[in-house]
Amino acid sequence: MRRRSQAGFTLAELLVASVLLSIVLGGVYVAFSTGIRLWRHGESTLSAYQDARTSMAILTRELHCVVRGTEHLFEGKDDSFAFYALVPPMDVEDGAETQVMWVQYRLKNNPEGVGETLVREEALVEGPIPLAEPGEDDVDLSRIKLGRKRKFEVASNVLSFDVSYYRVPFAEGIQDVPAPAPVPRSFGSSGERRDGAALDTGFGVPGGAEGGAADYAAERPQAPEPVEFVIEDKNPRGSGLPQGIRIIMTMVGGDAAAEEPEFTTFVTFRGCPVSMTEAPLHERDEGRL
Repeated sequence: MRRRSQAGFTLAELLVASVLLSIVLGGVYVAFSTGIRLWRHGESTLSAYQDARTSMAILTRELHCVVRGTEHLFEGKDDSFAFYALVPPMDVEDGAETQVMWVQYRLKNNPEGVGETLVREEALVEGPIPLAEPGEDDVDLSRIKLGRKRKFEVASNVLSFDVSYYRVPFAEGIQDVPAPAPVPRSFGSSGERRDGAALDTGFGVPGGAEGGAADYAAERPQAPEPVEFVIEDKNPRGSGLPQGIRIIMTMVGGDAAAEEPEFTTFVTFRGCPVSMTEAPLHERDEGRL
């Protein structure tokens, strides 16, 4: 009777196979964990960038809705600003229709993440807003009745929120000059009527509109030299609206070696450049559109 063969793997072969299997499984685990970490980081970074774009669009739209007659209540610092606007509230409990709201944008610390958080605060105006009295540029804020203040986080991972206020000095010497009378369309371009009679262009100069236009251009006063913006890092309450506001929001970069992304917006306010004159505030606000 023959003996059955007892051949198999030796201990050394088992050890070599175990080591090779461990190396392969370790590489697979490292690749899988790295992919998951990069995916989560990309998702959080993309969400932060989308929040930044959305928040900049919201605050730009709301700044364009500043309530007429509340310019003296606009107040801003280098990293925050507050104003009264005719906008729909973010809190659905206050309704979805457009209402007069007190709105403030500012930064707050973010203990759970990197950077800071941009916060939007709002409160419903429940009473009349007092206007600035003649000779007084400030208003007692206790006279304004506000509802409960509510806070909303509109952007996270914010590295900085820089606000600059632009003002245009008033240019002296601008005079309004009436424009020349247009040539009636019923006449020909040669300066004669269709019946052959001479055309009275209204300039009092024989020879048609070319001579009158030349005299008008010669008599018209020259435009003033362009002036530089006055850029300030604050806008105290009572100084009115500036001509423009530049907002630069810098986000925390996704890669330590990459530059931090910046989102910039520039909001302009229509109105005559009267912020640098000596006119009282109630007269300056009346000059805005």
